[in-house]
Amino acid sequence: MTQILSEDRDSGSDSDNTVVEGAVAPQPKDSLIESETPLICDDTSSVEEPAPPAAERLKVEVGEFKTLHHWTKPTASTCHTAFFAQAHTTAPKLVLGLNKVDLSPIVRLRAAVRSVDPRGAHIELAAWSTTAHYGSGCAWLAVPAESDIQCGRHSTWEDWPFGRRVQKKHVWIAFARPFAAPPRVVAWLDALDACMMANVRACVWADGVTREGFTLHLSTWADSRLWQLGAGWLAYPADRTDVRSGAFHTESIRPAAQRQHKHRGHIEWEPMTRAPRVFAALSMLDFEKWKNLRVQMQTSEVSATGMVMDIDSWHDTVMHKASAVYVAFDD
Repeated sequence: MTQILSEDRDSGSDSDNTVVEGAVAPQPKDSLIESETPLICDDTSSVEEPAPPAAERLKVEVGEFKTLHHWTKPTASTCHTAFFAQAHTTAPKLVLGLNKVDLSPIVRLRAAVRSVDPRGAHIELAAWSTTAHYGSGCAWLAVPAESDIQCGRHSTWEDWPFGRRVQKKHVWIAFARPFAAPPRVVAWLDALDACMMANVRACVWADGVTREGFTLHLSTWADSRLWQLGAGWLAYPADRTDVRSGAFHTESIRPAAQRQHKHRGHIEWEPMTRAPRVFAALSMLDFEKWKNLRVQMQTSEVSATGMVMDIDSWHDTVMHKASAVYVAFDD
């Protein structure tokens, strides 16, 4: 089972329910945002069962993109071309997840895929209107069209394109192809539009997972003013032993009332055959109003048995709490 070992590195309503693709939403179940692939135990009976067929090779690709302009010269939009390391016969499915935000005075940021083909993709990190975009970053994940792993995204902008205030949004996501059994599902942030007159609070997660789909939650709370929220998601077969997933929360380091900038967690998982490729992105934010929203998460020291995750803020930013999710691929 995945373990998170904490390390302190700092001294100091409107609700809406939507059904996508005409599916019927199930009753909510416990969230699967923090999970890992379970071990498959050997049969203890005296009859030798035939070995199951080997899982299909993953063939996924991961990477990241961070803006390069100096913080003294904010730029509304920055584009990047990501080239794939392996050849694809058709364009893979590409999803993005925010891993760095540095904005003021109003938090408006969107990670968007502008185009994708078998060789690569054009990615954009964009702010708009009066937002000063000092810096940002996103992770990207490319999944082959023929893979048994599925992914996608949903934004409240698709339902309320003229800027209706968001409090809670619950949407049923139907899989393009039903799984043989309920899969593992992970969700993260890829777009945010929030007013700084109240604390910036945003969270996305998945639950109610079935073979056919799941419920995606996009939410804020208390007096926060949220105008747009976007989420990416990934679903993979629960019996795959070459994928691990889970989450890291700053509250595993300290309570929300105890302010500090740096948070480090040591993630441990069942051993893989090699150091995996890791996709990681922010999934929850709670930051003080009237301060620039500055947050960055990153992974390091990735090995076959685990890795380190950091979620940090800086300068006069006040982080109450934050969380990030990860998916590790042994491919």
